[in-house]
Amino acid sequence: MLHRRAATHVRHRLRLPRDLPRPVAGPGGRIEYSSMPAPGVGGAVDEVRAALERLADLAAGFGPALVPGGNLPFGRLADVERVPMTRGAAMRRYFAGLGPAGERAPQMMALSLSTRATLDFLGPEDLTRKLRMQTAVAPAVSALLVNSPLLEGRPCGLLPHRGWAWLRTDPLRTGLLPPALRADVSAGDLVDWALGIPLIHYRTADGRYHRAPGGTFADLLRDGLPDGTGPTAAHWSAHLSQLWTDTRVRRTLEPRGADGPPAPHLAALPALWTGLTYHPESCRAAWESTRHHTAEEHRAARTELPARGPDTRLGDTPVRAWPPSCSASPGPAWRPGSPPAWNPRTSPPTSTRSTRSPPPAGPPPTSA
Repeated sequence: MLHRRAATHVRHRLRLPRDLPRPVAGPGGRIEYSSMPAPGVGGAVDEVRAALERLADLAAGFGPALVPGGNLPFGRLADVERVPMTRGAAMRRYFAGLGPAGERAPQMMALSLSTRATLDFLGPEDLTRKLRMQTAVAPAVSALLVNSPLLEGRPCGLLPHRGWAWLRTDPLRTGLLPPALRADVSAGDLVDWALGIPLIHYRTADGRYHRAPGGTFADLLRDGLPDGTGPTAAHWSAHLSQLWTDTRVRRTLEPRGADGPPAPHLAALPALWTGLTYHPESCRAAWESTRHHTAEEHRAARTELPARGPDTRLGDTPVRAWPPSCSASPGPAWRPGSPPAWNPRTSPPTSTRSTRSPPPAGPPPTSA
């Protein structure tokens, strides 16, 4: 996180190759960087490290330091300056209107940090296998990788403060993705679920963001936008980006529930998710060892996670004992020339892969 003035200058002075993504400023001055798609986590993490080290050097000239992890560990929420963006203002109004269900959104928007990986699926059956596993093991992964115990420079009594904040940041669109626990979950199930969630904001041609009308996205399809037009594919794409479940499904799978690790261990989280997702035996074993847990058990684990961390229980199973039989060795990752990722928003396959999210993974790099 950076002071907003420093963030503006640093962004303009950061020089990266033209074909690489640019860092962007999130709410509260959070700096977000997404690597290009890569065939292994080693190359992807090396790219991220190089970009962040360059960014840290530039930021140091203005005084701030780059802080990775699960949340900003020092400073008060009231002292975090907001980056002037209409999207952030629309989100704050939306969460404020939820009452208690959105009361911790300010902490999430201003203090939350993470490291995420984006992983491919190659068709409907592959989507089912990977998504159900990622959803079933998400509480265990989040509990094993807690890394946000500090707030305002001291222990706050919670192991993942970030997990605590997400509990009351609109539970409708965060945490458990209910249909993904089904053994036969499909893209159609995900579409049906997403249609029942409200759109938070949308962008107009002038580049400004506006609060969406009340009601679900299905209501928006029926009633239209305030200007009388109907929602487009761009609105649907934006809606999918406003769903922050344990795994977010767009053109790829994005596990996002766990805290970010310390900087020296940046590769740990994408390496774990890659092994579980791409190695067929590990994917199958992880699913079989957790498939019996109910949605209620998942929600109970998420509720106790902030206080118990690795001692959280998923049903009757201590997370420390998981996985009983799963070997998460890295399997074959995406390679150039592999079948294209399948887009859950449309029925035919698509050759487009996300370039704004963290990459597929493989073995971690050897140096920080």
